[in-house]
Amino acid sequence: MKAQAKAVLNRFHKEGLYVAKKNAMGFEIVKEKITDEQFSYMNSVFERGNEDGFSPE
Repeated sequence: MKAQAKAVLNRFHKEGLYVAKKNAMGFEIVKEKITDEQFSYMNSVFERGNEDGFSPE
């Protein structure tokens, strides 16, 4: 599971994923990338977890 989560994270960073954004008319779907800082933080979170994403405690 960790490998799949990191693959999605990498795609979100490099290519972007579709997200819903609220606007004046309601909602719109836009493709958005995460910042280098967001990527780095989430990557460190994934590294701390075990293969299933749980903390080793």
